[in-house]
Amino acid sequence: MNLLWYWMLDTPRGGITDQGKTAAFTQHLRGAEGQELETSLFLDEHGEPHFVKVRALSARDIYDTDRFVDLVEVAREHMLTVLKLAWHRNASYVPMSVFMQEPEDGSGAGLLVEWPSAYGFDSPQAHALFEHTFDHRESLRLLTDGLDERVPIQYRFLSLYKFLEIRYRGDSDHWDFGALRKACDVQLREYDGLKLPRTFQAELKHLRDRCAHIRTGSGKKRRLGVTALNPEALKEVTRMMPLLTEICRTVLNSELDGKVVFNDLRSWGERFSSGAAASASANIVPPGLNPSTATAKTLD
Repeated sequence: MNLLWYWMLDTPRGGITDQGKTAAFTQHLRGAEGQELETSLFLDEHGEPHFVKVRALSARDIYDTDRFVDLVEVAREHMLTVLKLAWHRNASYVPMSVFMQEPEDGSGAGLLVEWPSAYGFDSPQAHALFEHTFDHRESLRLLTDGLDERVPIQYRFLSLYKFLEIRYRGDSDHWDFGALRKACDVQLREYDGLKLPRTFQAELKHLRDRCAHIRTGSGKKRRLGVTALNPEALKEVTRMMPLLTEICRTVLNSELDGKVVFNDLRSWGERFSSGAAASASANIVPPGLNPSTATAKTLD
């Protein structure tokens, strides 16, 4: 049995289909534990990169993904790196993927992808956000950079790290973790419950070093920091990102003093997949703060 992963390249055009198409090229890859993949790039009718397919060969069943997933991620990211150099420096994937079992006849997939306008936009809310967050614009930019799924995860982590660093790391390079815990006790107790081998402050420094591409350790244990081709480090950072986002959200909410409340900073895709309405608002401006300002009304 073969398993298939697909990623469309931005901007999305039509759908994904192997039928009647020939890959621009296919590269066979073999993992350290004998896993075998075929990575293919398909072009559209204009000869532009359209989608990437990774085929995992000889899977035991459709649930046999753990053996392949790290190598699949390496292949996916290396293809994007190549396209940034060989096609366009802003090459990126559409933030969605397709996974399926390949039909027995080896015909691949035939999928139509529709991209509905489901984000939703509220002009008064946007006005209120602009007005009430202008004095916090640098922090807001760090936060949005940390949430941007088009940005490599090591830089997303460093944006959130910097958000906390400018608040809790003094001129003497000493972190005031006591103040941070006071502001985010709920989130840090959640971290403690994970029972990871390092304290939160130690884990934050450890991941900062890895995301800054610093080499840590010595001898054979000397390791380079996070790159998109390092699955182990990628897992460590990915595990921390949701909690770190919640910590930054809580800190910013306290500083905005109720003028704007950020309720949910998960991505649109994460909120949609959890069953929440796709157009659900992530931010509100509570009533009664500025009665003379229309933008200060509650936004549903």
